[in-house]
Amino acid sequence: MSMYSRDNRKSSRFYGEIPIEFKNGVGTTRDYSADGVFFTTDQPVALGEQIEFFMVLRYLGTQQPVRVQCEAQVVRIEPGASWTGAAAVINRHSIEMAA
Repeated sequence: MSMYSRDNRKSSRFYGEIPIEFKNGVGTTRDYSADGVFFTTDQPVALGEQIEFFMVLRYLGTQQPVRVQCEAQVVRIEPGASWTGAAAVINRHSIEMAA
């Protein structure tokens, strides 16, 4: 299911697994760009849904991790047996130091 064509991408995508925190669960990115992300989660997500999540970026040193708060719209769903994959366009983000 998709509301968004791959040809509409505005930014280059990068592969990488980054932990994601939702209000009621967790997930992991598969790839991301400046304006979008594909992630997997055990939480239900719906096509067109507005979601909020945090991507947790870890430092290699002793500093605290950074949390990137994102508001996004789900534009594609890839259902799996025990997880859901979703692509989302990021509409807004902010950065905060994790506690």
